[in-house]
Amino acid sequence: MGFSPDHYVPVLKVKRGEMKALRLISSSIRERITPLLEIVQRSDSSRRWRRI
Repeated sequence: MGFSPDHYVPVLKVKRGEMKALRLISSSIRERITPLLEIVQRSDSSRRWRRI
């Protein structure tokens, strides 16, 4: 797989805001990026399920 010089590979943490931003990107920009998603563990202080 090769990318052109104007191809962008952002490293994003998998969080609600980042995922929403990826959904809102226009199709012309979407074809020029390949996000690399970093999975993060929630802290124990939040009473929500952890995602690993």
